[in-house]
Amino acid sequence: MQLDTRNLDDVMRPTRMLVAGVGGAGCSALNHMLRTAGSAPEALALHTDQNVLASSLAPRRFQMGASVTGGLSTGGDAKLGRIAAESDEANLRDLLAEHHLIVFLVGLGGGTGSGGIPVLARLAREMGVLTMVIATQPFQFEGDERRRNAEIAMADLKGVADAILTFPNERLYEVVQAGGSLGKAFQLADRYLVEGILAIWQMMNQRGLIHLDFADVQRLVRHSGGLCTLATVELSAVDGAKRAAEALLASPLLDRGQVVNRAHGAILGITAGPELPLEDVQAIVRDVRGAVARSDLRLSMGVVLEPAMAGKVRLLLLITEEWRDTPGAGAAAAAAGELDLTADPVDPVKPKVVQADLGLDTDTSTTGRFKDVEATVVDGQDLDVPAYIRKGIRIGI
Repeated sequence: MQLDTRNLDDVMRPTRMLVAGVGGAGCSALNHMLRTAGSAPEALALHTDQNVLASSLAPRRFQMGASVTGGLSTGGDAKLGRIAAESDEANLRDLLAEHHLIVFLVGLGGGTGSGGIPVLARLAREMGVLTMVIATQPFQFEGDERRRNAEIAMADLKGVADAILTFPNERLYEVVQAGGSLGKAFQLADRYLVEGILAIWQMMNQRGLIHLDFADVQRLVRHSGGLCTLATVELSAVDGAKRAAEALLASPLLDRGQVVNRAHGAILGITAGPELPLEDVQAIVRDVRGAVARSDLRLSMGVVLEPAMAGKVRLLLLITEEWRDTPGAGAAAAAAGELDLTADPVDPVKPKVVQADLGLDTDTSTTGRFKDVEATVVDGQDLDVPAYIRKGIRIGI
């Protein structure tokens, strides 16, 4: 008997992931990803400023709101950034289509990023795509206007994104050595954002001894209440698993372990060379669990061994400090429930939305009648009454 592998091929279809840089900071982080990654997910640069886009390394670039800004930046005006994105909704839908997961990189505070990102997250939601926003928040010295722009954008995002991962730039003071430059600080921000994205993508698309896939990420994100935290660390295996776990838990992205302590759900990814000892895996899991206050932590984990990681170990930790039994706000959760990775991504022309029923009016004495015109009756059926009412069929609207 010959085994039919068609269904197996569908199940093992790789996750279609898009990383989109939005605004100046987002496009900068995207460039860092493309410069440093040996292989990377699909990339898209989005900005109103044609000069920034000209320097982007992304294979796909799109200038939002050219008719609104004339090819210039928004000058820090978040309202103008929103209008620019809204003016190109049809084109943006086409660019965001046919993906299972979209990760938006953005620096909040500016005009294009703060104004455009809620629009972009909403469009992804309307297409039924799992949507994560990884956002930096401005330094205090950047001023009140940028802080207000960031706060408003965050409030708007909570209603449309499946998960928001924020990184306050103020935490960079903890890792930039005394006398370090501003440029070095922003380079570190780019590195922190990109390393987490690449780690997620690689874990989802590599077969491991213990496999993590899109469904694991989806489950955590959908139950997170909208806010997650992501951190990664990579060390020489000579330092041992204990050192790797300690370095991860001490990450400024995890607020020196405080975020881990409050975790309700987590994804732990371990990538290392084929020589990784079993006891090292046990030690890493034990240390991470030991840093969590709750005894009922919902933990998913994956282990990938690959020759290219010989002599090294990389850890990924994605955390939610809340767990909602009913999947919440996020985008497609409310609209379509869990995504099916075996199905083709949603056609942007036919967005997944919650459909209401067009009510059935059972009183046909007036329904469908035209004024001053005799009813059209064939075989005892009044054809002026809509067919869906005559046949009792509910129609979604």
